[in-house]
Amino acid sequence: MSEPAISITDVVRWIQESSSEGDFDVILKAINTRARALLDQAAANVRTGSRVRTHSLKPKYLNGLTGTVKTIETERGKRLATVSLDADSISKLGTTQRYGHLWGQEKHDFAGIPVHCLTVVDED
Repeated sequence: MSEPAISITDVVRWIQESSSEGDFDVILKAINTRARALLDQAAANVRTGSRVRTHSLKPKYLNGLTGTVKTIETERGKRLATVSLDADSISKLGTTQRYGHLWGQEKHDFAGIPVHCLTVVDED
């Protein structure tokens, strides 16, 4: 007879009510390992020509930009993409002080974006 699956509610309850200080390092390591695996899995789907959305970038106004992957290159062991931004994203960036020069532009290739910071979006 197999053990029943543990629900996320049970896990959270155990962390809140029963875990010890020594458990935190193990829990955090497991969370970080899983988060990295999910990022790797998502990054594996990013290819030249993929329609993508940015996330996890700093400054935060760089998050939520959309466009199409133009190139992917590896530099110092990191996969970096150049994304041809769409008009809405160019307009959004054009309102910032750093990228104000983009205001009114129709094309902009944003280079050096870590592939882990891109999520493939549907072609609506």
